Amino acid sequence: PQGQGTAYSADEKLRLEVSGDKDTARVSAILPWNEKVHLAASTQNPQRFFAIVEPPAAWQGRALQVTYLLTDRAHNRTVITVDLEK
Repeated sequence: PQGQGTAYSADEKLRLEVSGDKDTARVSAILPWNEKVHLAASTQNPQRFFAIVEPPAAWQGRALQVTYLLTDRAHNRTVITVDLEK
């Protein structure tokens, strides 16, 4: 699967977004504090995935990188890493 991801902060929360191709079945994010988050598919567009998370207090306001795992129905994976946009 192929896709593009973004991560940005809003009101002390992180919004995680991925636009995947037609082969992308599911997306997870690995956060810098070792939390894994599953992104939900948009109801309007099944190739768009998102999640909103609140970072721990020690991580708020810091420069962050988010790693996305895109998986297709055959369990092939693509890994992409993005920097947090402020």
